[in-house]
Amino acid sequence: MIPRNLHWSALTILAGFATAWGQGDGYSAPALEHGPPWQAIVCAVAGLVAICAIAFKNARRTHLD
Repeated sequence: MIPRNLHWSALTILAGFATAWGQGDGYSAPALEHGPPWQAIVCAVAGLVAICAIAFKNARRTHLD
């Protein structure tokens, strides 16, 4: 059985390697697209239309006939 201290040491070393590997090549992150996010805008408008359509339905309608 491996001593617990060795487990923590191995975990620390692996975490250090993972951190160093995740640093990248030192350049900045790639730039995002410029301009409005059309897909998000269309989804937001469609959601608001659906919410308003449900909210303004006739409150006296019933299915208990």
